[in-house]
Amino acid sequence: MSDHTQSALAIPEGFRPIRSGSPFDERFGGVYCKEDGNRFLLGFRVQPHHLNDGGTLHGGVMATLADWQLEGVRPQLGISAEVITPTISLSVEYLAPSTVGTWLECRAELQKRTGRMAFTRAELYADETLVARSSAIYHLPRGA
Repeated sequence: MSDHTQSALAIPEGFRPIRSGSPFDERFGGVYCKEDGNRFLLGFRVQPHHLNDGGTLHGGVMATLADWQLEGVRPQLGISAEVITPTISLSVEYLAPSTVGTWLECRAELQKRTGRMAFTRAELYADETLVARSSAIYHLPRGA
């Protein structure tokens, strides 16, 4: 692998792997996280298996990362990673394409919490270019 290819695949400083026991997440590939002040960022490096027939990042892959946005606000909710939080609703607006080798990053914000639901929104960036916006609602289990 060339130095250029290795640098293109490098994980940005401060990001650490998220471990998951989910078979889907394992096939998806390495997702990383980083605490940035009061934010928790998520990201991954776009690989060839993430592309659609047109050679750009598949929209379903963007939606998958967008669906992880609750992970970015768990610290604010005081919910551990072991607590299951099913998605009630997920909306994604696709704004621009992304290509292999780019770093796709999800920056999530908690909008509101009710007794049993969390409302979030996120922006997805490909190498600092806004490529998607998303909003989601998650079910919070009793006592979470």
